[in-house]
Amino acid sequence: MKSIKKYKTVIVEDEVNNLKLLEYFIAKYCPEIEICATAESIIEAKNVILKIKPDIVFLDVVLKNELVFELFDFIDPKDFQIVFTTAYNKYAIQAFRVNAIDYLTKPIDINLLVKAVKKAVTYLENNNYLSKRKMDEFKESINQTELNENYISIPSKTEVSLIKYEDIMYLSSIRKYTVFHVFGRKEIVSTKNIGFYEENLNDKNFYRIHNSYIINLNFLADLKKLKANSCSLITGQILPVARRRFKELKQKLNSIN
Repeated sequence: MKSIKKYKTVIVEDEVNNLKLLEYFIAKYCPEIEICATAESIIEAKNVILKIKPDIVFLDVVLKNELVFELFDFIDPKDFQIVFTTAYNKYAIQAFRVNAIDYLTKPIDINLLVKAVKKAVTYLENNNYLSKRKMDEFKESINQTELNENYISIPSKTEVSLIKYEDIMYLSSIRKYTVFHVFGRKEIVSTKNIGFYEENLNDKNFYRIHNSYIINLNFLADLKKLKANSCSLITGQILPVARRRFKELKQKLNSIN
């Protein structure tokens, strides 16, 4: 019986459950590839890839809340086949499609995984690799999607969501995390602190009313409903307002109106 050629593979993934699932699926359904190492950060990925010299790399787009493209400052993408894995929603996935970059969305679909592996093997056999120029174009597409003026990119522990600014009612702080309260959908817990978002939402009609809260002024009830040290939203929530922020909030609303 003819033995199956094994292609050396590295998985770069910082979520343990996602890593274990991908390892299991590859071992069970992709006999043509062999997992030689894993990595969970950009630096670790660089060291592992340079040491192993893999044929195929499964590469998570976001590692430790940072886009992974810094890796290609050290490593040429044409040295191996790349299959990106991503928890990005449909808006960011457009960047993969436009640039014809192979990707798998989380949770991983077995059939799509098998197809991606077969495609990677075919490209290997035909010496068809991703160029640095193509990677740079893809990086720019991702950045443009992420920085779209109508959306904010929110990294959580398991995915990155793109949410319309206009749908965000308010943000609340829980220790080092920030909870996004979004109209019509479940809360999203970001791994970034509320101070980061105060700085980035300054020009988007948001205002920090308290150490623990930032509100979308479009959801704020009219001035008559403002009470000392609290405010109400048109959706019914009542939130605390720091004493020193109360006067500023009224002035800000008056300037808008």
